[in-house]
Amino acid sequence: MLLSDGILRSHAFLAAPGGRDLRGIADLVLAELPALAQALHENRPLRLGPASEAWDLIRPPAVPEESECWMIPLAAASEVMGALVLFGSREGVLSPEELDVLEVLAGQLAISLVNARLFGEIRAHAAQLEVRVAARTEELHAAKERTEAILRSVGVPVLVLDLRGELLLVN
Repeated sequence: MLLSDGILRSHAFLAAPGGRDLRGIADLVLAELPALAQALHENRPLRLGPASEAWDLIRPPAVPEESECWMIPLAAASEVMGALVLFGSREGVLSPEELDVLEVLAGQLAISLVNARLFGEIRAHAAQLEVRVAARTEELHAAKERTEAILRSVGVPVLVLDLRGELLLVN
């Protein structure tokens, strides 16, 4: 789930072979889920279950009521941009070692998201720069044509030299 304007929205889904469809996760408004908001703010995993606040909001319809969920923040450079969300039906779903691995994975996912965002910004800036270069090139071409037209219309010889004495323009 990715964070935007205080709302976690689902963007990608993966279920174990034969697993349940997880596409029913609703958008989560952090203002309505203070424990989740605090965990994301502190960049720490959060374990949720049936006794948790707003469990019915978090649990997709296909996930049994007695399941539990881990939400692992996606953070890079102290910016939390979402959460990796895992549902499971066994008690304790994740061992501490598994949680450590998933935190590293979440960090790598966050870095990938930052890189994708930066790549998009670079492409947008490159496109803007291309437009500006094309406009400036057109301005220079028009100025050159005006200068040449003026020189052609002058009845007396005109020589333009640079500071080294090299000929630049002549009519």
